[in-house]
Amino acid sequence: MLRVLCTDSELAEEGDVLAVGDRPERLASRPALGFYGTELDDIEWVFDRYAQVGSERRTAAISGLVVSIDAVYVSLTHTLQGWAPAAGTATLEALYSTARTRRPEPRIVWEAASAPDQHGHTYRAGYPMFEEGAKSFTGWVITLAEEHVHPADAVL
Repeated sequence: MLRVLCTDSELAEEGDVLAVGDRPERLASRPALGFYGTELDDIEWVFDRYAQVGSERRTAAISGLVVSIDAVYVSLTHTLQGWAPAAGTATLEALYSTARTRRPEPRIVWEAASAPDQHGHTYRAGYPMFEEGAKSFTGWVITLAEEHVHPADAVL
């Protein structure tokens, strides 16, 4: 069995969905170190369609049978770099498909509307408002059986 992290953007960009029973084959790279502050940081791979083959980061092509999917949720904390997962707060929620993921929505704070343009349209920007401890969805842990990990340089 091989556990692989998968970010929301990895699937959302192309509208991909993974479900138990699927047999994906995807590029993967090493995840950022110490992101969760839990055993999730020990997972060796993260699916990464844009992994740079031949770069300093080790890359691989990974395939296998999806036997489980867990959504990962964290509590947010404010850092000097902005909002980030609070160490040790990751929780998992078992799913049958990534399409069934619950996504907590932050409250949006809207700026004042612009003056109407020549066509009468007004515009305004909205920004998510987070609070200390707010829950956030960060991606999934995909567990594969019958897995194959091939160095990407050997595959591409």
